[in-house]
Amino acid sequence: MILRIPRSQSIHLRRIYFLLAALIALPLVVALAAVQLRRPVPPIAMHDTLRTEAFPAVNVDFPWPATGAAALGVDGIGQVAAFHDERQRRSPASSR
Repeated sequence: MILRIPRSQSIHLRRIYFLLAALIALPLVVALAAVQLRRPVPPIAMHDTLRTEAFPAVNVDFPWPATGAAALGVDGIGQVAAFHDERQRRSPASSR
């Protein structure tokens, strides 16, 4: 024999189960949030990552381009030399 619950009672039971779950979950979430908010913020450990080594100045004599821009960089040091052509040009996408 299968016990059948009328639809109106089934909807009523679902609401009750939902309310019970919400009444259990809501205080749990509030308690966890309160615990997290009351914890002290850990101190920040800061340290230098830049090297303070000095490198001798070197005159870079490369065949720089006649137009445009170019740059020379060294891994671990950064940009060593650069050439910039300051003439304004249209972007290829906007010239159509």
